[in-house]
Amino acid sequence: MKKFLYFFLLFALLSCTLILPLAAGSEGDTARKQSILFRGTVTYAEDIDRDGILDGDGEIRIKIFVESPVGFITLSFSESEFSDMAGVKAEGGHVSIAVDAYTVGAVLMLEYYGYRDVTEKDYFTEADLLKIKNGFLTAARKSESGSVLLLGGEVYDTYKSEEKKNISVVYNEKSGSAVLYYGGMEYNVVKKLGAEVINPIVITENGNNFPISELESKIKSAADGEMLALFSDTNGDGIFDTMDIKSYSEFAPLSAEWNAPAGIAGEAFSYVLFDREARISSPDERTFSSKYSKGTGLSVLIANEKGEICFSSPALCYDSESEKYVRFNAVRSSKITFAEAEGEYIRVTFEGGESVLLPSPEILSGDISAEIFFEASGTVGSKTVNVNCGENSWFYSLARFYEAHGASALAGKTATAVFGADGKAVYAEIAE
Repeated sequence: MKKFLYFFLLFALLSCTLILPLAAGSEGDTARKQSILFRGTVTYAEDIDRDGILDGDGEIRIKIFVESPVGFITLSFSESEFSDMAGVKAEGGHVSIAVDAYTVGAVLMLEYYGYRDVTEKDYFTEADLLKIKNGFLTAARKSESGSVLLLGGEVYDTYKSEEKKNISVVYNEKSGSAVLYYGGMEYNVVKKLGAEVINPIVITENGNNFPISELESKIKSAADGEMLALFSDTNGDGIFDTMDIKSYSEFAPLSAEWNAPAGIAGEAFSYVLFDREARISSPDERTFSSKYSKGTGLSVLIANEKGEICFSSPALCYDSESEKYVRFNAVRSSKITFAEAEGEYIRVTFEGGESVLLPSPEILSGDISAEIFFEASGTVGSKTVNVNCGENSWFYSLARFYEAHGASALAGKTATAVFGADGKAVYAEIAE
């Protein structure tokens, strides 16, 4: 009997010894795991083809502000991971990294589900960062509507004629510093945040640092150019502390009026599209946008007198070999590897293998027209436009390049071009 009681007490003690820690640990895990919201900002988003969509095999990096002496951590997510996390999706469920979405500089609110103490350490090991990343991925799996929401920012856009806020900059060459004026406030421009700076603003171009001495040349007036700037308030104190200057889709003007054979008419048409988004400016200087889910080249957009877009369609050119109407081809921001005269044109070859016929200086000095086709209600209409007419020349930068360097200097330069099925360019921009 005593032996039986001994073994019973020993079994009970062992059972308690094994079960209690498990129960306590389980209860402790439940108490410690929690949903926490963090603020962050996009520092990098891979978009090699520059279609405004996060590349399928690309990555997005996010600077996340944490309650730690370190201040922030940077985590990298693949496109598939972030696609599950994103609370805002583009067409087809893809992650849009356009200026109004998860672009570089955009401020985010991210949900984390896991242990708080892991995010509050004085020093983060690779294992810690992996645990934190898994916490964000876990939150995404728990959420049906996405766990990363856009807090956005304010976009300054030189396309618009009426700006709510003006922007200007003064650069001090002696001190190497600059002061930015925006929205009636004054900001000191620095590359890195410093405690001694009261109103710091970090400025990048498409997420990349550049010399402050170049800032003044990048801030263009509405009359000069095509500049977007995304202002973001990363810490939520109501003051912009980052600004990312965006390069934007190239475009060129068609005409202020459009009355096509297909019966499509509108007084407020003026611009065509190269890339995903087009901007058209009506005669009264209002600005409108239209987006396509994919594709490069040109698009026709027409707005009525009220400024409402009433028609949009991919612009077409005629392919004499296939006897079909096809989309325009396009090469953007690619290096010219070879250039040679070919009749009245200059044939340039890009590093991707594309071959394009650019107008020679002689042709460029005359009138150049292009016939733009488009389909409306099953009917193909067309419009012949002058693509080299004074201020609205589609070859403005090419003409300036010829004047300064001559056609023989094209090799080695970076260029953007839109060209028809015959290889002849209807639009070209040369970047020196």
